[in-house]
Amino acid sequence: SQVEELVENDEPYDLILAADVLYGEPAPDLVASVLNVLLQKQPTAQALIADPVNRTLRTAFDIACAARGLRLAEGPMPGMEGMRLLSVSKQGYMA
Repeated sequence: SQVEELVENDEPYDLILAADVLYGEPAPDLVASVLNVLLQKQPTAQALIADPVNRTLRTAFDIACAARGLRLAEGPMPGMEGMRLLSVSKQGYMA
């Protein structure tokens, strides 16, 4: 798939950081797919995403993550009013 080709040569990561990536209709599925591939390389890894509070695609992202066996947790972004911190990990692993 295009996602696997995009990340096929990457080494495993312990931590994946992203910001402001859930801004268009294809984004929830695309971001969840990329994270799924990357997190499979290092099952204890975690992805942190900074997402503006007013974004409307978090529910779609949660559904896309769950469909891939990813767990999504959401909370306030420390020191950044107006932002949410999303944490994504493989099911069974949560930092």
